[in-house]
Amino acid sequence: MIHWPDEAPWSPSKLLKRILITGASGFIGKYLARAFHRRGYSVIAQVRPSSNIEGLTDLPRLRIVYGALENPSWLSSIDEKIDTVLHLALPNRLNPQTDEGFLRELFGQCPFHLVYFSSICAAGLDFCPQPISETLTETCPPRFLPYDFYGIYKWEVEELVKRCAEKHNFSATLLRPAVVYGPRMHGKSPLPLFRAIRNRNLVLWRGGQNRISFCAIENLVKTTLSIVSHPPPGRRLYHVADPEQMSLREFCGLAADAMGEPLTYREGSTTFVKQVASCVRVTNRIGWTRSFADQYGWSRNTIADTTRLLNDYPDLTFTPTRAALTETVKDCLKTGLLEYQ
Repeated sequence: MIHWPDEAPWSPSKLLKRILITGASGFIGKYLARAFHRRGYSVIAQVRPSSNIEGLTDLPRLRIVYGALENPSWLSSIDEKIDTVLHLALPNRLNPQTDEGFLRELFGQCPFHLVYFSSICAAGLDFCPQPISETLTETCPPRFLPYDFYGIYKWEVEELVKRCAEKHNFSATLLRPAVVYGPRMHGKSPLPLFRAIRNRNLVLWRGGQNRISFCAIENLVKTTLSIVSHPPPGRRLYHVADPEQMSLREFCGLAADAMGEPLTYREGSTTFVKQVASCVRVTNRIGWTRSFADQYGWSRNTIADTTRLLNDYPDLTFTPTRAALTETVKDCLKTGLLEYQ
């Protein structure tokens, strides 16, 4: 049986709200479903019929609804009043028009608070000044490379959510997590980075001096719990990341320490990075990959400014990167995820 942390006993007096989570079978979705369930919330989990729902079926107050964003008719099967919607699901082809159709159906329901899980990629990482603050993209639209499909998609849906929320007078919070990591992160970045460290074939561009923000899954869950408990008025955008700002080499060093391995790497030249970028461009075109940012991000600076979030929620206490990373690596070692599949 999978162990999930912080399985606190439930008390009926804690029953507060009914929450719909789209994309609940994903890495982040399962953590959120379990976190809200164990705090007494009633959870409706939307998943695709082919999804792996392990980690959801043992929750007695969780209802699973099968459906997809492409055909949101499943919303009509939800008769209960929804207080909060956590929107994580992705359409098959990263088409914002799919989200538009879903939101059109969704906003026909009674008023609720919408939390949209975007990405730091929506800031336009290749052109965005550092550190990345919310005002940078609120005052002027971000710029993207033409093959950064994921970043473009996330930003377009952000704008769509803002327009829909304003038109229908709903409150909406946009969350931009940095690179999310944690136990049970099957197939997610930065798992390939951990594998490279484990197998001693890590390549760091310019010695890994570039600074990248990471976000432990527990810190993202804590942020979401705080926002749902005390929703900000109107439309609000927050970046979410671990409190420490460190270089990629420092992060890799912490991961190596958790593995009990020395950190060994070779220098990646600018030519090497350009070759990787060219390969990703080709695989994007033929549909093998969809996010230039995910594949190429280890050579850039990505520093998330969380000042606004911590000012609005001063009681948030984040888990330090070392502790969260150690727990993640231990889980990866235990489950064999650090070996090449």
